[in-house]
Amino acid sequence: MSAKQQAEARGRVRDQVSRDAELVGAVLEREDLEPDARERFTDMLVFLERHGPLSPKQREWATAVLEGRRYEAPVEYANLISSGRAPRGREVAMLVKDHPLKPPRRPVSDE
Repeated sequence: MSAKQQAEARGRVRDQVSRDAELVGAVLEREDLEPDARERFTDMLVFLERHGPLSPKQREWATAVLEGRRYEAPVEYANLISSGRAPRGREVAMLVKDHPLKPPRRPVSDE
């Protein structure tokens, strides 16, 4: 990557950071923002200053809050095991009880 391309890329990142900062700032100006959400958006603003632009999901959440609609995160997976909804397979014997405590001895040779 040439120096010119690097400079252009840094400029695009700075532009995105400034747009994200404006978005988060507009969200923080809302009067009806819950205290927990206000704290999270304040943290986002600090993150922008230190690390760079928001992720697409963060940007989508901020836009939804700014427009006054409830943000529903897309479901990417379902944790069926923890919720107990996965079918159980066949039961396996407990190996802890079934294994010998000591390995078998070697046969003694008559030599």
